[in-house]
Amino acid sequence: GVSTTGEVFGPYESAWIRTTPTSYTPLQVPELVILDAQLVEKHYTALVEWKPAEDRSCFYNLVWYGNDERTMQNVQEREIREVDTLFRYRITGLELGTEYTIKIISINGIITRESNSTELSYHTPSCLDEFNSLEVCVPPAPEDLNATEELSSDDDYFNRTYRYNVQVTWSKPALFPDNYTVTINSLSTSPESKIVDGNETCATFFDVPLEPTYFIYIKASSRAGDGFADTEKRIASVKPPRSRSSQLPVIIGSVLGAIAIAIIVFLLLYRRYKISKSKRIRKLPISNCYGDDLKGKCLSEIGSAPGEYYVPEMINDEWQLKANQIVVDEILGEGAFGVVHKGYIKMVDGREVEVAIKMLKGNPNAEEVKQFEHEIEIMKSVGSHPHLVSLVGCCSKLGYLGPFLVVEYCVKGDLLSYLRAVWEHLAGQPLKSRYINTPCFVENNQMDNNFSNKIYLLGDDFILDPRDLLSFARQIALGMEYLSGLRVVHRDLALRNVLMCENKIVKVADFGLSRDVYQDNVYLKTGAGKLPIKWMALESLSHQQYTTQSDVWSFGVVLWEIVTLGGNPYATISPRDMLSVLRSGYRMECPKNCSLELYGIMRQCWKDSAKERPTFHDLRIMLEKLLESDNRYVSLDI
Repeated sequence: GVSTTGEVFGPYESAWIRTTPTSYTPLQVPELVILDAQLVEKHYTALVEWKPAEDRSCFYNLVWYGNDERTMQNVQEREIREVDTLFRYRITGLELGTEYTIKIISINGIITRESNSTELSYHTPSCLDEFNSLEVCVPPAPEDLNATEELSSDDDYFNRTYRYNVQVTWSKPALFPDNYTVTINSLSTSPESKIVDGNETCATFFDVPLEPTYFIYIKASSRAGDGFADTEKRIASVKPPRSRSSQLPVIIGSVLGAIAIAIIVFLLLYRRYKISKSKRIRKLPISNCYGDDLKGKCLSEIGSAPGEYYVPEMINDEWQLKANQIVVDEILGEGAFGVVHKGYIKMVDGREVEVAIKMLKGNPNAEEVKQFEHEIEIMKSVGSHPHLVSLVGCCSKLGYLGPFLVVEYCVKGDLLSYLRAVWEHLAGQPLKSRYINTPCFVENNQMDNNFSNKIYLLGDDFILDPRDLLSFARQIALGMEYLSGLRVVHRDLALRNVLMCENKIVKVADFGLSRDVYQDNVYLKTGAGKLPIKWMALESLSHQQYTTQSDVWSFGVVLWEIVTLGGNPYATISPRDMLSVLRSGYRMECPKNCSLELYGIMRQCWKDSAKERPTFHDLRIMLEKLLESDNRYVSLDI
């Protein structure tokens, strides 16, 4: 042979080696590790090394791929043939926040035969781990995705698609994105999406058509792009109503039964009415001093027959009933301060006008008599309003019954009992005339039972539309707006003190705790009267301070009573604990049949600071907007 320098040398015998046959299958690589990993711009590189098997193969294939949907299809493979890189290779371009599978395979090299692969998993750090900024990194998928539903309507029951109000919630992230896109969808309905601000953790959809099983999708977005979406399969927690077709026989039977019962009851009541009317007319003495107006009706004196009381001549006052003759009939209801009777005044043309007569109960003390006389003056100053119980007349305290008021008669009684009867009707419970014994007042740390007015005439008109409940609330707000304009504080606004007339007209009644507030619009209670604890504002409980704003707090409780069809507010809380509970920030939860918008109005009424609460004018406007909307803000599904 000849060397590189041109020197000639003789033959040389090397050591014999034996190559593997072409059919040989290489041995599996025993070990594969990552020696180093580092960030290069916005990607990672990883230096991998493997230990060869005993056969010391010179041919390898290195394979790597991501384990998520984005990178799984991008399988990378490198043939390792160079001596310098025979047992080591640097992988580049690894995506941040991705789990990769890396495999090393030994091959024959001529007729390809492969060993079993040796593999390892490697998860690159996330973009947020490296940069901690949504200017550079897309937001992560929102966590703890959840939803609550309330049934809105069942107009599409033939297709088993119902309408829901859905509130979607998720956890607060460490870094706020620019916004979230929330989508809800079921298989047979079009998706509905909403974009909410990045600092929000909930999104509310109203009147959405959904099947009982539906899906929620949510993704966050920032300047770096859209993040990964989180998906949740949901089964509506609110059970849809049965289809009307399956309820049709029940409905028809119920209607026919109700009609039959109504006819029988009507005939019995009409017969009883005719009998009692003839008896009353026989009791009335003849008198020729009736006027044309209820105010100042001139009636003759009454004897001492049962159910009739003598009331002497009154002083000269346009509201006083001169030489009164009235018939006092059954008790309509009792409150903490007085009792209300049904009564009659006979008109000059022979008609009898039904009125309500309020008087003090039991043996009233001087403070209660003073308050009642002040109530008479308040009602005189208030005058007439469509949504306030109007004064018909009054009698001075000269009679042995003491002072009493004569006001217009509201045939349906108090709204609390009416709505509770509606609730019983919806729940399938039997209806009956009754008093409802509900603890409402506390005096000297002792519970005192308040008997709400019963429903005067229980009829068959218990069918309410959810919008009727909003209408009741609006009418009460109208009456209270008028009162607040006169600078009068009610101080006992509660559903038991709202009366109902025909055609679903409601009126605020019982000014038993009212005070005029001509100085600073504030009244401080100094007497030892009885207090409606669970309807009172925070400042009224803590400092005995009463304002129009404290009436607004009470209106929030009234709104809660209306929505729950006469529910008992703070039912599990003792009146003695109310002040500490309210100071801790607790407020009544949203009723399950109430929308978040309507509950939001309640919460505004219950703000700690009286100045932050809405006025009655504001409340009326809010309720009118809800009534004008086609959305359903309250249901009767309780």
